[in-house]
Amino acid sequence: MTVAEYPGANVAQSAASFDPRIVVSLQMGNSEHVVEVLKRRGEMSASSQGSRAPSGLGSRDCNPDDLVVVVAPTHEWAGRRRPITASEQL
Repeated sequence: MTVAEYPGANVAQSAASFDPRIVVSLQMGNSEHVVEVLKRRGEMSASSQGSRAPSGLGSRDCNPDDLVVVVAPTHEWAGRRRPITASEQL
């Protein structure tokens, strides 16, 4: 739930400071819960980690992140210069 814990709080604070009449409600849960709330209550927006939006919902990438693999200095990937693909395994 890190997407809600870190950027979510900043978004809520920014919206409130922009216009004090804005009421922000922040719920945290796993991706399935977020989708259920969006479909049931028609919330305006949500943040979720995942590669694509579920059926019936739109999405936009914001703040995509890079994942870093950390290995021991003796591992064959230590000092590697090219990216590791999703099909490669430790």
